[in-house]
Amino acid sequence: MGVERQIRALLSEDARGAETFTLQSPWNSKRKFASFAYIAEQYGYLYCGLEPTLSGSARPVFLFRRDRSPEAHQRAAETHARYASAPRGGPTPGMKPVASGLRPLPEARPAVDLLRARIEVDLSGDVQRKRTLPYLFIVPIVIVIVLAKVGFTVTSATVGTGVWLAVFGLYFMGLWLARRRYAKYARILKSAGWTTPES
Repeated sequence: MGVERQIRALLSEDARGAETFTLQSPWNSKRKFASFAYIAEQYGYLYCGLEPTLSGSARPVFLFRRDRSPEAHQRAAETHARYASAPRGGPTPGMKPVASGLRPLPEARPAVDLLRARIEVDLSGDVQRKRTLPYLFIVPIVIVIVLAKVGFTVTSATVGTGVWLAVFGLYFMGLWLARRRYAKYARILKSAGWTTPES
């Protein structure tokens, strides 16, 4: 998937003077989304994590905020001039000329890796945990509805209980993996001088 559509959306908000830009990542890869976050920073928008007012969304919504520093203003002007064809599928700042437009050049890779660590930490934190918790309560309701249709027997109740326990186990395994991922990327951020929120 190319990145030109997302660049056009970003530049549209930029053209109307928007202070913020929000995006649901269309990529399954967090590295690709981190590469887009790097591109957005070249256009003068800083990655700011998850959009807090949309934390209940089924898919995470990420927030970018305009960087008002003189350095960012100059960088954005240079990016507009040098990469004028980026919104139409042309070369993008810091990226190799590949179909997706989201493979960092060696000089951009450290910044992209740091952005990826921030994204991983954001997605492994409390907001993501709250997003998945309702499934623990939805699954038993679905099981009861199914059992009501097929009939309550010892066998069906045993199967239903087994399914719920499996979902319960997967939920806590997911929490464990998220905590490990959080700790790993939090260490990367700490070594780079970033502070991370408590998970």
